[in-house]
Order: sequence, then structure tokens, then C-alpha cells
Amino acid sequence: MYYMNMKVYFHKLTKHPYLFYTLLFLITALVVFGPHLIGGGTLIWNGDGISQHYPALVHFHHDLQNLLFHGKAPEMWQWQVGLGQDYLQTFSYYVIGDPFLYPSVFFPASFLPDYYSIAIIVRLYCAGLAFIFAACRLMPSSKDFSKSLGGLIYVFSGYTAYSSFAHPFFLNPLILFPLLIVSLHHALDKKSLLPFIGMVALTLFVNFYFAYILASGAVVYWLIELFVHRKYRSWRNFGRIVMGAIIGFLISAVLFVPSLYFLLNSARSGGKIANGLKTYSLSYYLSIPGSLLVPKIKPEFWLMGGFMVLGLLGMIFVIRRFRTYRVLSITYLVALVCLLLPVLGGILNGFSSPSNRWLLLMLLPLAFSAVILLDAKLTKKDLIAFTIFGVVAVISLLISSSFGRYDGDLGMISFQYLLIIGALFFSQQWNANSKLLFSVFTIINAATIFLSIEPYNLKATNHLLSKSAVQQLAERQQGYVKQVVNDYQVDPKTGDKDQPTFTRSYIDTQLPDYTYSPSLPILSPIHSIESYWSLENSDVYMFMKELGVSNAIQNDVTGNADLRNILLNYLGVGQLSLNQKSKMIPASYQSYDSTIYNGQQTYLSDSSFPLFYFPSYVISTKDFHKMTSDEKEASLLDSVATHSGHEKSKMAQKVQQVPFYNQTILHSKGEQVSFKSNTDEELKLISPSGQVVLMISPNKELADQELHLEFQNIQYQPFNFGELWQANLADYQAEHNNNSLEGLDDFQNYDPSMFKYRWLARNYLKLGRTKPGYTLSADYLDRTNSFTQLSPSRLSGYEVLKNVTLNLGSADQTDREQWIRLNTNSLAHYAFKLNLVAVPTGAAINRAAKKVRHESRQNLKFKMGHDRIDLKIKHPVKKVVATTIPYSTGWHINQGRIIKINDAFVGIKLKKGQSNYVLTYQTPFLKAGLFMSIAGLVLMMIWSIFEIKKMK
Repeated sequence: MYYMNMKVYFHKLTKHPYLFYTLLFLITALVVFGPHLIGGGTLIWNGDGISQHYPALVHFHHDLQNLLFHGKAPEMWQWQVGLGQDYLQTFSYYVIGDPFLYPSVFFPASFLPDYYSIAIIVRLYCAGLAFIFAACRLMPSSKDFSKSLGGLIYVFSGYTAYSSFAHPFFLNPLILFPLLIVSLHHALDKKSLLPFIGMVALTLFVNFYFAYILASGAVVYWLIELFVHRKYRSWRNFGRIVMGAIIGFLISAVLFVPSLYFLLNSARSGGKIANGLKTYSLSYYLSIPGSLLVPKIKPEFWLMGGFMVLGLLGMIFVIRRFRTYRVLSITYLVALVCLLLPVLGGILNGFSSPSNRWLLLMLLPLAFSAVILLDAKLTKKDLIAFTIFGVVAVISLLISSSFGRYDGDLGMISFQYLLIIGALFFSQQWNANSKLLFSVFTIINAATIFLSIEPYNLKATNHLLSKSAVQQLAERQQGYVKQVVNDYQVDPKTGDKDQPTFTRSYIDTQLPDYTYSPSLPILSPIHSIESYWSLENSDVYMFMKELGVSNAIQNDVTGNADLRNILLNYLGVGQLSLNQKSKMIPASYQSYDSTIYNGQQTYLSDSSFPLFYFPSYVISTKDFHKMTSDEKEASLLDSVATHSGHEKSKMAQKVQQVPFYNQTILHSKGEQVSFKSNTDEELKLISPSGQVVLMISPNKELADQELHLEFQNIQYQPFNFGELWQANLADYQAEHNNNSLEGLDDFQNYDPSMFKYRWLARNYLKLGRTKPGYTLSADYLDRTNSFTQLSPSRLSGYEVLKNVTLNLGSADQTDREQWIRLNTNSLAHYAFKLNLVAVPTGAAINRAAKKVRHESRQNLKFKMGHDRIDLKIKHPVKKVVATTIPYSTGWHINQGRIIKINDAFVGIKLKKGQSNYVLTYQTPFLKAGLFMSIAGLVLMMIWSIFEIKKMK
């Protein structure tokens, strides 16, 4: 009796798609997320989660509370973001458009780790609701149970498994896309245009990047509908759709237009589409069938598949009935073409790197196909097709992993694939009601996909941070202010204190298991120069590249400034917080005390430049570009570069080249190849079978100098397949020969024929590999510095390095012979011109900084306000005032003229006879966007009135 009642209740429950989906989601979420949240855990990843997304949430939460409860709007120019950056430029990509973060304003800051985790689950749940809403309107005749299960299939995939932890706001487009398609279909059927206008506006407002991807998907869907259905082909219908899109764009313009401006002027714009790739790697192509079924932890080119089994089976079912389901089938064909060509991946990724993030769009047709499959009658040919795909998928995964260990749960998901196929035919062969069976299998499949690619396993202390760890990291940011000496500049001789001034800092990485944490200091009261955000200032990025700073990348335009003494002081960095293991301590920075805070030692410099100062010389931008990277850096001590400058920098002339000798390339065969120092001759290196050693003669004049290695015209060609084989065979034979010389009899392990077979079996995928990257390091004394050329397969930060300068630190032990050793980590041919350069530091910087600070103290006073700086000049020393404020068209001045100095920063051309200047900042195109949004709302109201009258 009890069983019968439960069966009836379950049957009734499946008649309510939203309610039944909620039950399925809760069970799956409990399995997937429950273990992480029990006992004080969170879903904050010890990677981008804590280094970007959580700091952005905390900062935004603080600003929201100030705005709502105190009526205080945030400054549009954020001094705590790197060297300074626009508020919308930084946060429009992350939090401003995310509707799920605004309710956080009603919760205390202590609850934010929990809120962050809950918001992830709520986003996933809402994505399923959005799908069911779309299915009810686009597939009204489908069964309620199938729609419920389709919601679960839509929500859980390899894409959502990764995004939930790494980039939570990547889940938002899954909510928007079904609603956007429904509104477009509604408009195509000549019904109300208002839903389409609203969805276009919301999509563009939430996130400009995903708006582009979703718009691409909507346009493809529109074109397919036009191709398949003649009834939609009319100029009037076309005009309605375009008009709706324009009005929606206008409504969103207040945020979208400034964001688009910052995107087009960001450091990551202007690169080659698809990183210059014509084709993908062989392993990528071989892995496509299998990756659709089993997700990889680290997929190539964001081929984040791992789609639910029922979705993939539905795709096969639909394609086999091409004429019946033409829209879906053509969609799959278009997707396949996009998967095969890097240029299309680059275009769909915003005309940048070849990323397949657009695959999130395929979750919708896959879920629709699953609904169709669950309601359909299958044939034996379907079983054969399903089986063939499964076999091909498994084979592709084995081949693409060189028949080694696949970094995903291949066995479990393959077993589930077979079970679900069996359940499908069992339910139809015996006409059995298998709703419960499909529900259970789908939940298991969803949980397996999530758990199989989690790079964070069940230990929250490993890759997912506990709540206490998150709160402790956030609280520690507040403690950095205690390390600054009253925030005053102090004259080292007289002890006189300047007025309270603006100072910057650099804080080393705080996450031992993760390379980057530069955005955490945004939660501190100090101004750390390093930040890692999606949109960074392109002028600062190019400035750093002119100085050869290799660790300045598109998402982190300053890096650590290569810990160069001149550069740090020029940028106004008065405080360094370096990890205890750091050996690279710039000469001007002295230990504050023996206190270790947050695992870091604090160093202070009394030679850092003020934010505003008078340069000694104004040189021309043309002459600045002709200098070497080190001459440019030295010129910062006494000069600024402008288009109208004509003077010469004296400090640039003090840069000197250091001769080195007895440098050799040591090959595995013992050959020695000489190379002349500081000439136009290129050094050629084959590595890692060889290395370069540079010998420096005793030279006491190098004391008080900082040594830099200048790499120019870098060329790099990785070994081809034959060279890789020869190099590995040579190492194998060399190891055997060494064992023989040492009297070790290893004849039973020495078999060149078997070695060749095993090597080929493990490395055949390198036949068609994407050009790999490399790291080149330089060792000097106890210090090591390096630069890394990323592979084109890297989707963020890729660029071709041609000229790089490495800081080796202050010269030491100059009364004896020294050596510098170059090492690489990739089998390749390298060629570059190499110079060793001595850059003035120590006393030279102190004298320059003292002169700058003295003139500024006597003749220049400034007061910082809300997006405003009041500047009072007593006796102008020069016609130009220099700053290290990153240049932006948002800066305005009441008199005089703002100019760009050193290609990157704000300069002020003074007006004769005037002493009071006011700099103000306003986000570019914010006012224009506001007026456009008002115009869009007015047009929407007019259109609403028109539709109402038409209905009457």
C-alpha cells in the first residue's frame, strides 16, 4: 500500500516540471556541493576565486552598502587598483552587471563567503528554471517529465562544473540564453517585441563579453530559422528584429558603452585572432568525440565538454532525423565547423584567442534534444548509432591521451553511458515506466561529471578554501597599513617630514599553492601596484613592454615591475612586502624591522617619487623610442618624454654595457662555441642539451649598479618530431654509457629497439602539436630571474616575446670573477642578441629622488578628493608637471592642458601665470551612455504604446 502511494505521488510530482526539477536539483546539489560546505567549507577556489572574484565581491559589497545606507557613491577612479584605474573598467566584467550579487548589500561582510557559495548554487538552479521556461514555450507538446529532466541536463556539464568554482559569473549566460532565444522566437512570430527588447538590454548589461557570445548564438539561430522557415523571410520582420535589438542596446548603453570603450582600449585588445593559429593540435582533434562525453580537467582551447549522456544521445537521435529536426541538426553542423577552425574560435571569443567557451551555447540544443529523445520511439538503428558513438568516444580519449591515464573519469562515465542506453531500450521494449530509473541515472551522471573534473577534491583545505581561511586572508589585507611609517616621506638627513602624501606599495603573492594573488590587496588601505583583472590599461602595458618587463602581461600590466630599483621608485613605491624566500631586494629598499607579517618581510625606500613632481628635462617621444630598454628606465630619474620635448636625459647616458668573456655553449657532445659579448652577433643555443655561461671579470666600478640582461630579437623554434626522437635517444644512450663507465651492468634494461617503440607510443601526438612555450632563466649569485614565452594554446596572456630585459639585482662581490648561467626548459633552437648592462642605482637614485622631492615640497602641493585633485603650484620649475597617474581620456583639468608623458601617464602642461589647477575624473562615455539609455527607455515606452493600440 505504501509503495503504491509513493508511486502515485511520484507520478503526480512529475506532472509539475518546475517542482520536479527542483527536487532533482536539490538531490544533485546535495551530492555535488554538500561535502564542500559541511564543517565550514566554501565554494571559493584557491585560484581565481580568491584572487579575483571574492575580492571583487567584497569591494563591491562595501561600495553598495555605502551607496544604499550612507548615500556615498564610489570613486570612479580607483587608486587601489594597480597604479589607478576606472571603476567600470575594472568591475563591469565581474560584478556590476551580475544581478545575483546585489542582494548581498543586505548581509554583513562576515557572511560573504557563505553568500558567494550560495550564489553559485542559486545561479545553477535558475539556469534550469530558464530552460524549462523555454521548453514550455518552444516545445509545448513535450512531456512535463522530459522537461524537468532536460533542466537537469542543461545545468550540469563540464562547463558548469568548471565555471561554478573557477568563474561563478560564467553561469549567468546559461540563464540568459534560453530567455533570449524565447524572446527572439516570440518576435519572429510577430508577437510582442517588448520581451526581446528587454532581454537584449539585460544581456548587454549583465556582461559585455558574454553578451557578444550570446548575441552570436542568437544571430546564428535567427539565420537558421530564416533558412528553414520561409514564413520568417520578410523585410518587415527583419526590420522589427533589428529595431528591437537597437532599442535594447540603447537601454543598456549606460554600462555597455563605457565597457566597450575600455575593452577596445585595454591591454588585451589588438592581438592576432586565434593567436595566429591556422589549425589546432593533433591531440585536440583526436579528443573531440571523447571530450563531448568525458570532461578533461585541463582541456585544450577550452574544449570543456562533459555533456550529459542523454543530451549526447539526443543529439545523435536528432541528427539521424535531419529533415524532421532541421534547426537543431544545422545547429550541430555549424558547431562542428566552429570546433574545427581556430579562427572561428577566436572570432567567437571576441576576435582574440581561440577559446571554445562558446560551447556553453550548445547546452541548450543538447537539452532540447534530450527532451525529444525521452518522448520518442527508438529503433535498432538508434541503438547501433549510440553504440558506435560510444566506442568512437572511448577510442578518441585513449588515443588523445597516448593510451595513458586520462585526466577524467573515463571508466565511470562510459559505464553510465551503457546503462542509460540500456535503460532507454528497456523502457520501450517492455513499455515500462522508467521515470524513476532515468531520474536516478541522470543524477548520478550529473554528479559524476562534476566530481570527475573537480581540481579541488573533497578536502576543502586543498583547493576549496574554508570560511575561516577566506576571512583570515581578507582580514590580513587590513594589517598592511601598519607597516608604513605614518604615511609620510622623511628626509633622511634632516628628519623633516613632508606633508602627508600618496604612496604606493608592492605586495608579493600570498597564496603558496597559486601563482597569482595580486588583486587581494584591493581589500587593504594601501595601494599595491600589481592587480590582475580582465581589462587593464593598455598604455601602462605598452610602457612596461618598452622597458622589457616580461612579467607584465595583458591581465597584470605591471607585474612586480621586475623588482627593478629605478622603476619601483619612479612609480612611487615606498613599501615592499616580499616573501621571506625572496632574494631580489632592490638597493634603495631597507628592512623596516625584523617583524614578519603574513609571511612577508617589509622593506621601505626613502627614494620613491611623489605622485606629482617637476622633471629636470623634457625629452622627445621620438628620442625616447630610440633608447634601449635600460636607457629608457634610467631616463625616468630625470626626464619625461613628450611629443614636443627637445632636451636630453643625463641619467640615460650613465647606462653602461658590461663586457663578458669565455662564454660557451656546452653541447652534450662536448663542443664549445665561442660568442662575442655586446655585439650584433646572435647567440644560438640548443637546449636543454646545452647551456650558456657568461663570465664577468672583476670590476669594482659595478658596485652600486644593478645588472640587467637584455635579450633582443629573440627567435625560437621547437624541435621537430625527428629532433625530439634523436635528443631522447641520445640521452638514453648517454645514460647507458655513464652506467657502463661506473661499472653498472644494465644490459637487461638497455634495448634501443624497445625504447624506440615505447617512445613513439608515448609521443606520437607531438607530430601535430601546437608550438609549445618555454622558460629561459638566468642565475646570478644566489638569485634567479626568468621569463616565459607562453604557447599559442594559452588563452590568456599570450604574446610573442621579441625583446626582454631581466633584472639580476644589485651587483655584488665585484672584486672577483663572476658568472651568469642561462638555462631553458624546452627542447628547441634559440637565437637572440644578448647584452649585459649596468644601470645606476643606490646613490644615483637617492640624489635624483632628493632633488625631485625637494622641488615638489617647495613648489607643489596637492589635495586628493572624490574623483578630484586640487593642485597648487607656488613657483613653477618647469612648464610641465609629471605624474605617474595612468593616462585616460577621463581626466580633465580646469586650465592648462593634459598631455601624455612617457607614452603612459598623465602630464600637465602649465598655463603661464596660473598656480591653481583642478584635475577631475569622469568615466569616458558614461554621460553619453546615460543619455542613450534614457533615449532607449523612451523608445521602448513609445513602442509599448504602439503595441497596445495595435491590440485594441
